[in-house]
Amino acid sequence: ALNSAQKKAVDTIDGPVMVIAGPGSGKTELLSLRVGNILKVGSARASSILCLTFTETAARNMRERLHTLIGADAYRVAIYTFHSFCTDVIGRYPEYFFGSTHFRPASDLAQSEILEKIFERLPHKHILGGFHPERGYAYLKECQVRIKDIKKGGLTPARFKELLVENESVFPELQKILVEYLPERVGKDSYQAFEQLMKRFEKTGTSLGHMYAVTIAQALEETKQTEKNTPLSTWKSDYTGKDEDGERVFKDVLALPKLFALGDVYEMYQDALHKEGYFDYEDMILQVVEALKNHVTLRTELEELYQYIMVDEFQDTNNAQLSLVKAISSNPVHEGRPNVCVVGDDDQAIYKFQGAEISNILSFQELYNDVEVIVLTENYRSTQEVLDFARAIVT
Repeated sequence: ALNSAQKKAVDTIDGPVMVIAGPGSGKTELLSLRVGNILKVGSARASSILCLTFTETAARNMRERLHTLIGADAYRVAIYTFHSFCTDVIGRYPEYFFGSTHFRPASDLAQSEILEKIFERLPHKHILGGFHPERGYAYLKECQVRIKDIKKGGLTPARFKELLVENESVFPELQKILVEYLPERVGKDSYQAFEQLMKRFEKTGTSLGHMYAVTIAQALEETKQTEKNTPLSTWKSDYTGKDEDGERVFKDVLALPKLFALGDVYEMYQDALHKEGYFDYEDMILQVVEALKNHVTLRTELEELYQYIMVDEFQDTNNAQLSLVKAISSNPVHEGRPNVCVVGDDDQAIYKFQGAEISNILSFQELYNDVEVIVLTENYRSTQEVLDFARAIVT
C-alpha cells in the first residue's frame, strides 16, 4: 500500500536516513512500518529500537499503531519523548547522576523562589538587581526564561561563560570593520558597502563574524528581490546602536555586561538547585548529555542497547536534543554511518521560540557520512483544491 518514496524509507534500515515529510504524507505510519520491517528482517530485537518524539500523545499513537502491526512486541520497543527518555536513563543509571543521590524535579514556583534568594544576595547596584517595592526584582522573570533558553542550547554555565569570553575577544576586530564599511545613512549606493561588510566579517573566520555575514547576506538577497533598501536599514537598526559617546557599535557589545552577569546568576542557580536536591525540566537532557560525554561506560552501554534510533518531528529539536542523539550514535565502530533515521519537515519549523533549531534539519547531512535523503511529497490528508489554495498562500 506504500508509494515508492515511503517504501524506500521503510526498506532503507541501515545507515543514516533523513526523511523530509510534508503534511499528510503518512510519516507516523512510515515510522511504525519501519520498526516492523527492522523486526521482520531480523536486524534487531524490539528492545534495541529507540523512537524519540516530542509529545506523550505522539508516543502513545506510535505505540498503538505498532501494536496493530506487530502485536505484543510493540510494548518492548523503546518509545519515549526526549524528556521521558532522559528521566528513564537517570533512573536506570543513578550512579552517573547527582552523586548517586535522589533528586526531584523543581516546579516553576521552586525555581522562582531559588532565583529570588539569589537576587537577594546580589551586591548593591548590581546590573541585574533592579528592584520595585511592589513588583519585585525587574530581571528575575527574564533571567528564568533566559536560563531555560541557554539550557535548550545545550550550554552548561562554564560553557556559556567561555562563549561570552570568546565573543568579547572577537568584537574589537569586528568593530573596526563595522566602523570602516557601515554607511552612516542607508541609501541607493549602500548595497556595495554592505557586500564588503559581509565579506570582511566572513573573512575573520570567527563564528560571530560568520553569523553577522549570514544575516547581511539575507538582507542583501531581500534587497535584490524587493528592489528596496529597507532590509539593509532593518539590519542596521537590529544589530547596531549608539554607545554613550554616540559611536556606532554592535548591540551585542552593549549587552555583554548583562550577559556576563546572567552567566554568574546561572552558575549560582545551578549550585542552589544541586544543594536543595532539585533538577529542572531542561536539566534532564543537559545532565544526560554531560554524563554521556564524561562516562564512556554509560555511552557504550546505551549505544549497544539501542542499535536503531528514530526521531520524529526532527525540525523541532533544539541543540541539547541534537547533542543527545549524536552522543548515543557516535561510536567509531559505525564509521560515521550509525542507524539513525530522522523524519521532519523544514517548512513546519515553528518552534524557534522554544529553542528549536532549523539548522539541525538543514545540516543533518553534515553530521554523518553518506546520508540517504528521501522526500515524501504525496499528501493523503487534503484534496487537491485545498493543497493548491494552501500552496498559493505559502508562496
